[in-house]
Amino acid sequence: MLAACPLAFVPFPTELLAGRLVARRDRFLADVILDGAAAGAPPVVAHCVNPGRMEAFVTIGARVFLSLAPVERQRKCAYTWELLEHVPPGAASPVLCGCNTQWPNDLALALLRARTLEGLREYEALQREVALPLTHAPLVLPAVDATLAPDPPAARKRKAAAAARATPAGKAEPRGRCDFLLVEPAGENGTAGPAGPAGLNAHWLEVKNCHMVYDDTFGYFPDSVSERAARHVRELAARVAVGERATVLFVVQRADVLAGVRPSDHHDPAFARACREAAAAGVRFRAVRVTLTLGGATIDAEIPVDLAPYDVAPIAVQCASNAASTGWDRAFDGTCKRVANGPFAHNAPPKRGTTPRAKSAATAVGTGRIARRAGARTAHDTRDAPSADAHGPAASWHERPQRRRAHAAGIYVRPPRSHD
Repeated sequence: MLAACPLAFVPFPTELLAGRLVARRDRFLADVILDGAAAGAPPVVAHCVNPGRMEAFVTIGARVFLSLAPVERQRKCAYTWELLEHVPPGAASPVLCGCNTQWPNDLALALLRARTLEGLREYEALQREVALPLTHAPLVLPAVDATLAPDPPAARKRKAAAAARATPAGKAEPRGRCDFLLVEPAGENGTAGPAGPAGLNAHWLEVKNCHMVYDDTFGYFPDSVSERAARHVRELAARVAVGERATVLFVVQRADVLAGVRPSDHHDPAFARACREAAAAGVRFRAVRVTLTLGGATIDAEIPVDLAPYDVAPIAVQCASNAASTGWDRAFDGTCKRVANGPFAHNAPPKRGTTPRAKSAATAVGTGRIARRAGARTAHDTRDAPSADAHGPAASWHERPQRRRAHAAGIYVRPPRSHD
């Protein structure tokens, strides 16, 4: 059952400063003219925490809000881009949206501490930033008094080294980190499978930031291809397969999401497919809506997650219309060019005059020709090439580009004989 009352509140640590967005450049920097700045004053540079495309959010002249870091932190960028006043198409008034992708984890932590969301409150210990075990490996549950703070860097390195030593030779696989690990009593919240030590079981919680809301009032995640997100979902499905629990929690940092959240088949069909397969394997998908003010963020309700297939054509049209306010500016030969706002490779039409089948056939022909040449070598052809002392012209011929390309393809070509 979805919650209908505020679940948690997190205040901003400092007062936010208002301004106007001048540019987002080099992905992680935002130039902002603060309100009240003198005429002709240069913009301040703020850290853009969001590494993604920020679809529809990079609107020049939009009203934004920055936080100022304490002086003792000695940051290169003293400001951080926190909020944006976004005006959706056809809307009469703007909606305040979150731009800081670190906030969802803090909001989820506040939600867990408040124990107000059904299914995420019956835990005995909680730990942040936990490395996922190798597939089918038993999990060593933390003590009941486990800390809420993430592991320090030195501890992470020690754990990574220990995991590498424990991995069977030839079967090493990349391991991700999960945002939260809840240690729950076995049998609580519908837990199935074998219980851990002292009747405890693990519940993995992965948090995803969602900012894109379309005309159908659904939030869509991600707004670009995210192989990392798809891998996280598959890893959670592997944990469920060994008897543990796993949940993906979408945090939508804007109040105008009404219908729920969907995985975006247009932006990343592989992630959407991974979500549906993980849900069938037992991974739970949930979402919460966040209402933002200049004072802080309120998780005001849980909203549904829709994993059913849907028509992507309207989404594709709206995504294309957001190209001018998506991505960031990058310097090329003294000029700035907007990048990360074009069509995705999986949605781009094939090049004119070529088809995937024709391309594969051409590749096969080229590969077969190389194989035939390599297979036709004889003992005479593969003998060592003459040295520079025996054949003077051969030494320079060895350095020719054709010779290097032939060696790279695995083909031996005899140098020309000397007729001196």
